[in-house]
Amino acid sequence: MVCLKYMCRKIIFLISFLFLASCGDNQIEKADMKSIPTVVGKNVTMFYSDSGATQLKITTPLRQTYTVDTSYTLMPKGFKAQMLHKDSVTADIKANWGSYITKNKLLEMKDSVVVKNKKGEILKTDYLIWKETEKKIYTYAPVTIQRGQQIIYGDSLVANQDFSQYKILKPKGIIYSKNQ
Repeated sequence: MVCLKYMCRKIIFLISFLFLASCGDNQIEKADMKSIPTVVGKNVTMFYSDSGATQLKITTPLRQTYTVDTSYTLMPKGFKAQMLHKDSVTADIKANWGSYITKNKLLEMKDSVVVKNKKGEILKTDYLIWKETEKKIYTYAPVTIQRGQQIIYGDSLVANQDFSQYKILKPKGIIYSKNQ
């Protein structure tokens, strides 16, 4: 009888301990699969092509590809890119952050975006989109274009993908510079 009483106390103690231990806020959170990249690469070079012709070459120190719901690639540490036509560089691009959305064939660039075309014209903005299917770049952010001794300011820009032809939708002014 003493042994049975002792066993009952142990069982009650064990059940009480398990009950109290499970009442705390120590819940393990499930990882959100959308926030975990499926592919991570360092010092990566990527090529984007259309009908077998390479249009864009991108090098980035960090590439993170996500494939849950929709496929996209982040370049959170920036990138350098070259627009290509028949293996010839038509424009150089640099940005501190980038994202390529595979389904839409759209490259989003943010933070200190600089584009330089074959003529030496330089576009500076904080936000730029390259729409691969349209072969165009555009922004609704403020832009600065340096063209020789001219500096052109404006809001919003639409251009062909190599920045050889462009239109500032809301020009603000032109400043002439003596120094080149």
